[in-house]
Amino acid sequence: MEQPRGTRLAEAIVSEYEFQRMLTHFFRMTSKYKLTDKPQSNYAQPLSYRLVDRTEYRLNRRILRKVFESDMVLTKPQMDDVIENFRARVTGRKLGKRNAAIEGKEFRWPRGIVPYDFKENDTEWQNTILHGMSKWMKETCIRFRRRTTERDYVTFFRGGGCYSSVGRVGGRQYASIGHGCEAPGIVSHEIGHALGNWHEQSRPDRDKYINIHETHILRGSQGNFEVRSDLEETDIPYDLGSNICKQNLNCENGGYENPKNCRSCKCPQGFGGKRCERIAQSTPGCGGELFAMNYWQTLSSTVVGECHWRLLAPSGKITFEVIETKYECDSSCAENYLMIKHTAKMEQTGFRQCCNPVPGRIVSEGSQVIVSSVSNDAPANFTIRYILESASNVAPPPAEWGGHGGLTGLLGANEIGIDNTLENVVLKDLPRALQSSRGAPIGSIFSLLDSFLKNSQG
Repeated sequence: MEQPRGTRLAEAIVSEYEFQRMLTHFFRMTSKYKLTDKPQSNYAQPLSYRLVDRTEYRLNRRILRKVFESDMVLTKPQMDDVIENFRARVTGRKLGKRNAAIEGKEFRWPRGIVPYDFKENDTEWQNTILHGMSKWMKETCIRFRRRTTERDYVTFFRGGGCYSSVGRVGGRQYASIGHGCEAPGIVSHEIGHALGNWHEQSRPDRDKYINIHETHILRGSQGNFEVRSDLEETDIPYDLGSNICKQNLNCENGGYENPKNCRSCKCPQGFGGKRCERIAQSTPGCGGELFAMNYWQTLSSTVVGECHWRLLAPSGKITFEVIETKYECDSSCAENYLMIKHTAKMEQTGFRQCCNPVPGRIVSEGSQVIVSSVSNDAPANFTIRYILESASNVAPPPAEWGGHGGLTGLLGANEIGIDNTLENVVLKDLPRALQSSRGAPIGSIFSLLDSFLKNSQG
């Protein structure tokens, strides 16, 4: 039997007050501790890019201290877990064992059906949310159904931001899609929280994949970036399709059986085919499969569109290096980017870059590397060189200079070679050559280079 409306309202007010009190306490505690003892960066110098925030964070600036991780409203037990997890980290105490799968069932929607209703009558606003629901239903077994008499359900309303409860918390729960939150990605994101999804940044293995720059975090809200060790570990690609499909398609490369069509697989980005066994289709003029050999090869493209390449090693692994990336440079790399998958888990999103290339050589975990160039606008330029890992000690060929711009052009940023050949000469080898040539007259820069080249050839 459903509780009277006044009782439910009173309980909601008490719950909201308790959450705010606990969240304030949590932010105060976490502000005294660093997230990591060894902050690091992939770049020697800070990147210069246009800050583009397409997330709910930008829209929730006024309420950031009232929600967890910028857009989540938690129950008291959920907030208790967050605080307990933080205390365990700073004290070195191990959390007690818990059966996450059983505990998690409390927050799941029975049979994958989510009842909902709307507080607002705005048809256009409602259709935006329905579109977000359709994205989840297209990719998963989740179904949304207009609420009739169900006790547990989600009410979508136009609040002062974009936020939601996490999972099925019992009774009527809210998801706010406020003014400015109508972007399809944000709507789908908040629906994901209502389904029970937390942020990727909370994963216990987070620090293996990304770096957190604490100087960029709003003062007093470091707790939003705490790593959680109490989150459920689930093989998501399998879980999404296993409730319906029993075809045993043996999907490859991290694909899973399509819940909408059990005779085919849902493939990760970069793959296609019935079982995700081949590279995805590309825009004409780009894409394909390439074999790494025991000598350096170069892959370049300037095609605007969606392009996918698979680098294959006949045996062993692949060493590769990103030499150039030139896309519309912004902080999100959401619409124009180069993405590379080099780990054993191809279902994971690869690392993206749209500004400076990631420095250094990288070795694949397996025998394949997926290179995807995705762009809506020019430029969409990149250059990668690759070689069999077993032959990676072979020196790459020196970069060619096109002769543009005279000596000034030679020393310019665009003429130092794709592997910084000249930069290495000027900053490292040339001073050594000068030191070894002390006492000998050197009439000009040309005789200096000639002397250096003779020394290096000898």
